[in-house]
Amino acid sequence: MAVLDSCTLVMYTLGVMSNPTVIQTATLRENLSQIIDTLSEEKGFMVVTRKGKPVSALVNIDTFEDMLAKTSSSYLKDIREARREYKDGNFLTHKKLFGEV
Repeated sequence: MAVLDSCTLVMYTLGVMSNPTVIQTATLRENLSQIIDTLSEEKGFMVVTRKGKPVSALVNIDTFEDMLAKTSSSYLKDIREARREYKDGNFLTHKKLFGEV
């Protein structure tokens, strides 16, 4: 039986490990903007390989937040609070915070 690290285990739990997209670093470098657009539209991730070996992953922000929420009990609470404050207009703009730059 294979031993799963916590990140992989969370990704299986979230149901995003069924068909990971694998992309080589050269392809990533040549198509970064398009790949980011694709990931922003689809919940999931891509495994980046170098010389056929996985070296990193690109993750949709919603998937990333889900992973953090699964591993950090306070993270989801903080996200909900921040979204509620933003919706209520309780935030500072860059100009209010830093003034004229």
